[in-house]
Amino acid sequence: KTKLKKLEIYNPAYRAFLSEQPDVTMLLYRYIHHIIQHGRTERKNYTNPFVLKVKQLNKFISREVHRMHAFVRFQKLMNGDYIAIIQPDYNVLPLLPSHFKSRFADMNWTIFDTKRQYGISFQFLTGEVSEVQLSETADAIKNIPTAILHQEQQEFEKLWQKYFQSTTIPERKNNKLHLQLVPRRYWKYLPEKQNRP
Repeated sequence: KTKLKKLEIYNPAYRAFLSEQPDVTMLLYRYIHHIIQHGRTERKNYTNPFVLKVKQLNKFISREVHRMHAFVRFQKLMNGDYIAIIQPDYNVLPLLPSHFKSRFADMNWTIFDTKRQYGISFQFLTGEVSEVQLSETADAIKNIPTAILHQEQQEFEKLWQKYFQSTTIPERKNNKLHLQLVPRRYWKYLPEKQNRP
């Protein structure tokens, strides 16, 4: 079962499917048909337009996964669990559990994708990751109210914001580079970019 999951995660067709592009199902049909017809070595024949397009979609997915690893910010709730809100360009949530399981194996956490209205939840006692549907509550959790955050979390966020302010050297600001490294669309879920009342 674990091997199958790993194969799924690294399978180019599966990853391309997660891009949610308008004609991705037809593209994948042609890609798979081409590989079945000409053999597995065709997976690296980038002169074929279907193979090339799948490769490009995989590149976009990999970049988004990398950004999620960098920009997901967990916030501690009153009950001691942790929550992170994301809104990635592509449906990369199924590709995130292994990274966060290994990094945060000793806590209960949930990552919600508000764009697709579902999430993944990890319970450290069982070591299991499960899917959580959000259709009814997606709007309510887009911005986590300060009232449900743990007092520790609120203090931590203030400290984090002060740290960023105090380490900023105005003369060395490079907004163009900053926007390349931390695109503006991720800012709304980064505590260091917010000012809570």
